[in-house]
Amino acid sequence: MSRNNIINTFIGKKYKKLKRDEIIKEGAMQSWCHGELQPIRNTTIGSKPSDFSVERDFYNPMEDR
Repeated sequence: MSRNNIINTFIGKKYKKLKRDEIIKEGAMQSWCHGELQPIRNTTIGSKPSDFSVERDFYNPMEDR
């Protein structure tokens, strides 16, 4: 099963799961071990998911169109 381009929704907003080499943007969310999305601290903004545990996934907000 491919885990690329996974879209998740939290409080009506859509988030796209990041690949390990993508940049974490402002407003991103996190999940641990494929759990529910949770807000993150701004200290991770600008980092890459590869800088953190593989058990931690990051999701950037999708633009409204």
